[in-house]
Amino acid sequence: MRLPTTLSFAKDLTTGRDSDWRLTEVLIGAAPIEKWTLRNELPFSDSPSHFRLLFMAEETASGRISRAVLLSAPEETKLMQAVARRGNRPDDFCTTLSITDVKCTILPKNFGVSPELRVRVNQKDAFVRVGGMVQEILDLENPKAGPPPSLKVLRPFHGCLVPIDFDRSSTDILRLVLLPGDQITF
Repeated sequence: MRLPTTLSFAKDLTTGRDSDWRLTEVLIGAAPIEKWTLRNELPFSDSPSHFRLLFMAEETASGRISRAVLLSAPEETKLMQAVARRGNRPDDFCTTLSITDVKCTILPKNFGVSPELRVRVNQKDAFVRVGGMVQEILDLENPKAGPPPSLKVLRPFHGCLVPIDFDRSSTDILRLVLLPGDQITF
């Protein structure tokens, strides 16, 4: 049986445009991993929402595993209430959650989840893991050689894209942690 290894938010429910975030699932097991993308397959609300990705430990007969639980709510306060009520078992948590408008999705036991965020690279969308750096997007053969001479990094600030000034003789810019909406050209 083939299982999905990537789930993407096709639309950012807060802005109505393509999402800056996506979740990538990786099948855990002996079978080879095939990657393909499903869009909008998780039961998300159609209204603007806030999201939390929780990892909860669960004891099984074969040992302890971590389960991924995705919460969504139209208001951050409701989401905070739900997170505060987190129990010990993911199944119990979702079935006993009684906060209005909070949706709880438990991802299958044999999946690992890695959140990613969207950046723009040379006017095209690219996704990088949360905590990912400029050097990962550039995929340089020799990072010690430094950034490409034409490298520009723009970051959203108060609704505008602001250029990040950096020392071009240093490799420090390669270790800049990327944020949603960053734009890189080179």
